[in-house]
Amino acid sequence: MFRRSHAAALICGLFLVLGAGQAQAVEKIKIGAMHMCCPICEKTIYDALKKVKGVTNAKVLRAGNQCSFEASSKDVAIEGIMALVKQGYWGDIKINSDKYVPEYEKVEEGQKFDEIVFDEVHLCCNACGVSIGNTVEIAQPKGLEEGGQDYNRTNKTATFKGKGMDPVELLQCMHNAGFHGKFNAKKSTKSE
Repeated sequence: MFRRSHAAALICGLFLVLGAGQAQAVEKIKIGAMHMCCPICEKTIYDALKKVKGVTNAKVLRAGNQCSFEASSKDVAIEGIMALVKQGYWGDIKINSDKYVPEYEKVEEGQKFDEIVFDEVHLCCNACGVSIGNTVEIAQPKGLEEGGQDYNRTNKTATFKGKGMDPVELLQCMHNAGFHGKFNAKKSTKSE
């Protein structure tokens, strides 16, 4: 009797060990301080994450300006995050409990511009532009002229006009508002 129960316990233990080896680690991603003013913002986030294979359990809490999802690997987690960045979103990101800052095309520091253009900005409605504008006005970046902001929903561009402005400073303002944009040096005008 002892041999049969002992053998059964060994077999069960073996299945548990083999099964545990097949279990896949799941990365849990939480993003807070995002911009979400309307149902279109929410839908854009869901749509971007749906396209990433290996992303599951996407949840958007518009009232809390946050989203979360699970990913089958860290690479998939980063792919999901970058899908949101490419849609013009930014936020405070954690993969599991570790803070994560996405890599993006850095703007060369020290350059000054009289007109700065960012492409691929999330601008689904007028409230998106207002949100960026309010954050920029509060921050008062150097050189920005009063009324020197334009947000084009059709082209998904944010344009800033002034004298000797720093694109790094303006991008930080957009990040603080939960937005991201790709600096377009070709459309921007350098200071003389």
